[in-house]
Amino acid sequence: MNYWFPARRQSVAMSGFLVAIPLSLTLGSVVSGWLMEQTHGLSGMSGWQWMLLLEGLPSIVVAFVVLAFLGDGPQSAKWLSAQEKAVLSRNLEREAAHKSHSVSAALRSPRVWLLTFILLTFNTGFYGLAFWLPSIIRASGVQSPLHIGLLTAIPYLTAIFAMVWNASHSRKTGERRLHAAIPALIGGVCLILSAACAQNVALSILFLTIATCGILALMPIYWTFPGQILSGTAAAAGIALINSVGNLSGFTGSMITGIAKEMTGNINNGTYALGACLLVSCALIALIPRGILNPPAEQ
Repeated sequence: MNYWFPARRQSVAMSGFLVAIPLSLTLGSVVSGWLMEQTHGLSGMSGWQWMLLLEGLPSIVVAFVVLAFLGDGPQSAKWLSAQEKAVLSRNLEREAAHKSHSVSAALRSPRVWLLTFILLTFNTGFYGLAFWLPSIIRASGVQSPLHIGLLTAIPYLTAIFAMVWNASHSRKTGERRLHAAIPALIGGVCLILSAACAQNVALSILFLTIATCGILALMPIYWTFPGQILSGTAAAAGIALINSVGNLSGFTGSMITGIAKEMTGNINNGTYALGACLLVSCALIALIPRGILNPPAEQ
């Protein structure tokens, strides 16, 4: 994204890209439930085995599509005119002049480490929710895999609109920090409320839906942050560090809920911890200096 879009346009562009997450989870929840019901016992394999096999194949196909059609940057884009390439390159170069280019400086930067722990905390809440949402719904009394899939789709489908709206509003106002902190706060509070109302399926789904909207609305805003303080090789190193540490949340998110369920016998106790992680993320976002998140004007 940093090679293609100036900072002021990244939130909307990123929301268009990341909308694939809730869309795929919306479709995947329903399709996965249907596949598990329809293929269970086929050729001696369980439904979940067929689900993983069939849902993994499209990713292999997409890999070759990316190799064939995705350019390395604006200069290699056949659909841009020479004038458009020049304007875009000029805007990107002007922004790069105000960013860090040194790999060592990026790795030592407190701001990079702050962004790393923001990603770790809010992704812990997201991955925990993504991994355990079907089980949370099942614990409320819904048993059919297809019905669980349909209910699981509701939060993600709603979150598509929240994600696009928040990114568009951020783009319009030029504000970044509150557009990330407030969704994190909403996500954390509503995850906690969903656990507190676990016995009321409708109310629990409502709070889970609002929490999912908050978490996913935060994502496109957050991913504009690294590109606003880093450029060139520093961006590559800094974003790699942020991803490497932050994506440990795939482990922490599933672990927290799993341990809570094993220790207490109630899966909802883990949801309280996931909500707390999002509240910590909100506090960390508030620590980002406001000035570094105000992108310069474009030509």
